Amino acid sequence: MNPEVKHIVSELRHKFYSNFAAAMNMPVIITGTSYSSNSPIASWMDHRQRLNYVNVYAYTAPDEFVPFRPFILRLAINKVLVESQC
Repeated sequence: MNPEVKHIVSELRHKFYSNFAAAMNMPVIITGTSYSSNSPIASWMDHRQRLNYVNVYAYTAPDEFVPFRPFILRLAINKVLVESQC
């Protein structure tokens, strides 16, 4: 991703998290990083005291090598990293 796209993703993420937190009927913490990136995440405890989170990230974006690549954002909701041991 080029610097301009990184800035756009950061702004969109901030707007989404702010609107998301305002719409929830419970406290939402916007901080930290996810396992898949260095981007902030929004997390909250549901009514059953389970931790939930949402992460906004760029799935694809233009860069210096592929300038016309589509700009697609994704939401990861409660996506967990599962590791297997052999």
